[in-house]
Formats: sequence, structure tokens, C-alpha cells
Amino acid sequence: IPALTIDEPTPALQVRPNIGLEDKTSHELLTALEDNGWVWQPRRKGHECPPYTLQDGGSEIFVYTSGLALCTKYAQCLLSAPRLAKLGVLAIEHCKLPTYYSKVLRGNPPDPAALPG
Repeated sequence: IPALTIDEPTPALQVRPNIGLEDKTSHELLTALEDNGWVWQPRRKGHECPPYTLQDGGSEIFVYTSGLALCTKYAQCLLSAPRLAKLGVLAIEHCKLPTYYSKVLRGNPPDPAALPG
């Protein structure tokens, strides 16, 4: 077993290069969204967020959260929008459950009205 050394510490919030979206931390995903022009907005209680549409290169590019936590599958969908558009995904709904985003990532978005959250 190699010995651990602390002579070259890595900053805790350093973004790791060359890793897939599925391996990024919430912080890395949020940084990537910001680097790509996305703007975080808190979801106001009772306010419906318009879906992010993919057919025209996207609508306004807001990342919505209903709290302080970022759903990693949601962020992965937003960052994968060009690939998803090629699979026929027309829009990405905001503030849904992770199961919705898992299906979107596979190119099979369910009817958002059929899923709670």
C-alpha cells in the first residue's frame, strides 16, 4: 500500500479535468453550468418554471433549485442538452425527481405531468 503524503495537497473545491459528467461532484457540475452560461435561480414557492427547450438551441438558461441542493442528474441533463436534442428530447423540465432526469439522460423523457415533484 503506498504511503499517503501531504506535501502536495489538492484544493478541496478544485474542478477535476477530463472526467465524465456522471463522475462530477455537485460543485463541479454547478461550475460547469456557470462556465456554459447557465444562471442559478431559486424556485419560488408556487411558481412554475418553464422547461428548457432544446429545438432552438435552448430558451433562457436558468438552473432552478427548490432548495440549496443541486440534483446531479438534473445538472447532467442540462449539460448534455446538445446530445439529448440529437436523441429527440425536445425539452428538459425543471425541479423534477431524479427518476425523471435518469430517463431523460437515456433519451426517454416521460410525460412530466405523470411524475410528481
